[in-house]
Amino acid sequence: METKQNSHSIKNLRRQCGYHKGLTVDPIGRAGGLCIWWKSTVEIEFLDVTKNWIDAVVKVPSDSFYGRCTWVYGTPYNSEKVEFWKTLNAWGRKDHIPWMVMGDLNEISWQHEKEGGNGWNTSRRRFLIEFMNSCNLMDLGFKGQGFTWERLMGDNVILRERLDRALANPEWLEEWQGTCVTHCTKIGSDHCPILLDSNPACRSKGNIFRFEARWLHEEECGNIIKDCWSDGGYAKNDVKWTRNLQLCKTRLIRWNKVHFPNCKTRIRELTLELEQLQNENIQDVCVPQQRSIKIELDKLWNWEEQYWKQRSRISWLKSGDANSKFFHISTIQRRQRNRVVKIQNARGSGFKVDSTITTEMNATLLAPFTEEEIKLATHQLGADKAPGPDGFPGMFYKFFWNIVKPIVCGTTSDLQFGRCRLEALNKTFIALIPKVQVPVSTNQFRPIGLCNNSYKILAKVIANRLKSILPDIISENQNAFVPERQIQDNILMAHETFHYLKLRIQWVYMRRV
Repeated sequence: METKQNSHSIKNLRRQCGYHKGLTVDPIGRAGGLCIWWKSTVEIEFLDVTKNWIDAVVKVPSDSFYGRCTWVYGTPYNSEKVEFWKTLNAWGRKDHIPWMVMGDLNEISWQHEKEGGNGWNTSRRRFLIEFMNSCNLMDLGFKGQGFTWERLMGDNVILRERLDRALANPEWLEEWQGTCVTHCTKIGSDHCPILLDSNPACRSKGNIFRFEARWLHEEECGNIIKDCWSDGGYAKNDVKWTRNLQLCKTRLIRWNKVHFPNCKTRIRELTLELEQLQNENIQDVCVPQQRSIKIELDKLWNWEEQYWKQRSRISWLKSGDANSKFFHISTIQRRQRNRVVKIQNARGSGFKVDSTITTEMNATLLAPFTEEEIKLATHQLGADKAPGPDGFPGMFYKFFWNIVKPIVCGTTSDLQFGRCRLEALNKTFIALIPKVQVPVSTNQFRPIGLCNNSYKILAKVIANRLKSILPDIISENQNAFVPERQIQDNILMAHETFHYLKLRIQWVYMRRV
């Protein structure tokens, strides 16, 4: 943000605030001006200083902080924007150190970042997006109010925009994953201060167990699974299933701590060791060691890639929320034998609802579940979808199907004939998904349930049975929950119908007019 103050005024203010060192860029006339203050515990190497930015490498030995920080004041003049952003686009460096860009960029990236005044010109060149793409930077988001600048225009119209922001490259996000940007309250300025905390204090929470994809390729993991599921005992199948998953979880956690060290720490150690070997003069001795280190690094990088791939899933919901009220009422009335035998229209005349379920359909639904049906349902699970409380994703059941098959098939059969209870398997995490970019109230979240895959297998077997007869008993106008149909189809049909009626001309009507 521009200071609009000369170096003498800034220096006095810096001393009053208790900062030991500082750098000031004087304004040109009454506009512009930049400054940066730091304490003696911080080491700064300035790379470039102009009227629009201060670019520096910052090091804080006490906090193990090392990264590139660039503070920017974007030009507000349209005649200077092309040259200004052209210079910024050439900033991308190849040293791959953590990099953060922060300040008043005097640009918005999307239409929702502006409120009031003239509408956003969508055909205007998007300098900020081009800069972020060329330098591989990402918006760090924010907490607090959505707009960082405001001005009272004519006719009591308030113009608000998000002109100030913080950006960072992937290296920064990897090093300081919890970086938090806060838009503070505007006092004495038309801009609100921006506070960036690279390591905010957060509430500690226990780690949630997740079966890792990288374990599938380890022979010892298979031996652990086989050993945990080999003890049959005399318990019911659903009890065995729950007990075996818990036993697997306990043993896999212990095994993982011993055989899978922290990837990031180990990669740093090996990279440093490789660098030292490459600086050695005795090549004959170092080459085999370098080859061994590179092989281990490839393995660690592959593990890390699988780890983040498993956690970077995106799922899109097509059909919206279920009618929970209907299911609540159905549960309350599940013991009542209400049958709909007649429906009456608005004129009072009734018509009979004929049965659509044939004897053959009923026999198909009641037939015992086969091993092929259960295997098909299991392999239809998403391999790396977010698991439920037990932590075992679909890939676990697919990869170790031959081991878990007896208990899974036995439990499914017991469920069909009412010989088991599902309390242990049917547990769910409730996760809150934000509906808007910066949610601030509870109604701006959408709750979704993360069920155990053990429950999903049982539900999928039943759903596959029902799927075979649904097209015969569901009306053509019913588009939800039927393959190759979507709710949106009815909306499109209604739209086309009204469009046709709007264009249709009746000559009888025209003559009367």
